[in-house]
Amino acid sequence: MPSSRWAATPFRLARMKEDKSAAAAILNLPYRILGSRAGLKFICDAVSEIGPYLSTTGFVLRPWAEANADTLVRYVRAYVGGLRWALDPQNKQAAVGLLADRLALAGRYRARSLRDRHPRRRPA
Repeated sequence: MPSSRWAATPFRLARMKEDKSAAAAILNLPYRILGSRAGLKFICDAVSEIGPYLSTTGFVLRPWAEANADTLVRYVRAYVGGLRWALDPQNKQAAVGLLADRLALAGRYRARSLRDRHPRRRPA
């Protein structure tokens, strides 16, 4: 199976749980917590080691984008609006609560999501 099949974080986590030759990957929240819960080792926060990077991106083919420009613009605006809401400190408890409820994270995992939501910056 091509490695691109495992590009999305949920697929990387699933593969690491099933295949011990898949020994390491970047797992962002909440998959980092789910991986720990499944017995995988957490080595470090990627941002702390490599600095800020585009961990979540979207892609479309140019012909689709040209044919669906209005839909694409609405999607990007909604996505950015959702990110702004989720990252607004005033919404921190609600954002983590939604994440925890959707992924059935309880107790210490919920608290850890809240604590780890914003990666620590690498020292200059």
